[in-house]
Amino acid sequence: MKLVRLIEGLDIINTSGDISGEVSDVCFSADQCAQNSLFVAVSGLKNDGHDFIAEAISRGARFIVYEKGHPVSLFSNGN
Repeated sequence: MKLVRLIEGLDIINTSGDISGEVSDVCFSADQCAQNSLFVAVSGLKNDGHDFIAEAISRGARFIVYEKGHPVSLFSNGN
Protein backbone atom coordinates (compact mmCIF):
# COMPACT_ATOMS: atom_id res chain seq x y z
CA MET A 1 0.00 0.00 0.00
CA LYS A 2 1.21 3.53 -0.69
CA LEU A 3 2.39 5.33 2.45
CA VAL A 4 0.34 8.43 1.63
CA ARG A 5 -2.79 6.27 1.60
CA LEU A 6 -1.80 4.48 4.80
CA ILE A 7 -1.38 7.73 6.75
CA GLU A 8 -4.40 9.44 5.21
CA GLY A 9 -6.51 11.08 7.92
CA LEU A 10 -3.76 11.08 10.57
CA ASP A 11 -2.57 14.25 12.26
CA ILE A 12 0.98 14.43 10.90
CA ILE A 13 3.36 16.72 12.76
CA ASN A 14 6.22 16.55 10.27
CA THR A 15 7.50 14.53 7.35
CA SER A 16 10.89 14.31 5.74
CA GLY A 17 11.85 12.75 2.44
CA ASP A 18 9.72 11.02 -0.15
CA ILE A 19 6.48 9.65 1.27
CA SER A 20 5.07 8.42 -2.03
CA GLY A 21 6.56 4.91 -1.87
CA GLU A 22 5.01 1.52 -1.20
CA VAL A 23 4.96 0.04 2.30
CA SER A 24 5.49 -3.73 2.34
CA ASP A 25 4.56 -4.19 6.01
CA VAL A 26 4.34 -2.43 9.35
CA CYS A 27 6.58 -3.57 12.19
CA PHE A 28 7.11 -2.61 15.82
CA SER A 29 10.15 -4.86 16.29
CA ALA A 30 13.28 -3.97 14.32
CA ASP A 31 14.19 -7.62 13.79
CA GLN A 32 10.94 -8.10 11.87
CA CYS A 33 11.65 -5.28 9.43
CA ALA A 34 12.31 -6.07 5.78
CA GLN A 35 12.71 -4.13 2.55
CA ASN A 36 10.24 -1.20 2.40
CA SER A 37 8.85 -1.75 5.91
CA LEU A 38 7.35 1.00 7.99
CA PHE A 39 8.93 0.82 11.46
CA VAL A 40 6.90 2.27 14.34
CA ALA A 41 9.19 3.34 17.19
CA VAL A 42 7.34 3.77 20.47
CA SER A 43 8.40 3.78 24.09
CA GLY A 44 7.43 0.50 25.73
CA LEU A 45 7.44 -0.78 29.28
CA LYS A 46 10.71 -2.71 28.86
CA ASN A 47 12.31 -1.30 25.69
CA ASP A 48 12.26 1.94 23.78
CA GLY A 49 11.69 1.42 20.06
CA HIS A 50 13.65 4.58 19.35
CA ASP A 51 16.80 2.69 20.35
CA PHE A 52 16.22 0.30 17.44
CA ILE A 53 15.64 2.77 14.59
CA ALA A 54 19.13 2.30 13.14
CA GLU A 55 18.70 -1.50 13.19
CA ALA A 56 15.31 -1.24 11.49
CA ILE A 57 16.86 0.86 8.73
CA SER A 58 19.75 -1.58 8.33
CA ARG A 59 17.20 -4.38 7.87
CA GLY A 60 15.46 -2.46 5.09
CA ALA A 61 12.87 -0.24 6.77
CA ARG A 62 12.13 2.63 4.40
CA PHE A 63 9.78 4.62 6.61
CA ILE A 64 9.95 5.45 10.33
CA VAL A 65 7.15 6.68 12.58
CA TYR A 66 8.41 7.92 15.94
CA GLU A 67 7.26 9.77 19.05
CA LYS A 68 10.46 11.46 20.17
CA GLY A 69 12.57 13.98 18.29
CA HIS A 70 15.81 12.60 16.85
CA PRO A 71 18.53 14.22 14.78
CA VAL A 72 18.30 13.38 11.09
CA SER A 73 21.77 11.78 11.26
CA LEU A 74 20.26 8.92 13.29
CA PHE A 75 18.19 7.96 10.28
CA SER A 76 21.17 7.75 7.97
CA ASN A 77 22.11 4.23 6.98
CA GLY A 78 25.58 5.27 5.91
CA ASN A 79 24.71 6.04 2.29
